[in-house]
Amino acid sequence: MALTIMDLRVNTTSEEVEGLLIVREICSSVIDPATLIERDTKTHLDILVDQDGLKTIVRFHFFGGSKKVEIHDGADPTFVELASVSDLRKYVERIRASLKKILSTK
Repeated sequence: MALTIMDLRVNTTSEEVEGLLIVREICSSVIDPATLIERDTKTHLDILVDQDGLKTIVRFHFFGGSKKVEIHDGADPTFVELASVSDLRKYVERIRASLKKILSTK
């Protein structure tokens, strides 16, 4: 069966947009938030620095009622469960550590 354009379309949800804005807010004390962009796929949404796929700060896995965030700071657990998107604010230090880790490898 051949894929159609409709099969390839990705839908960024309002929760993913809210998460992007929260991560930009958290990182604004370290970097210009405009340099943080999203790359959405059918299975997850990455927040990247400078549109570089190798510079992922966090990855959202928001499916139905489940909200998991993968924080790329080197700490355990890598995945954290969120009750709501605003719970990202509970991980301010880990998100900033992920950003600083990426910036230190420039």
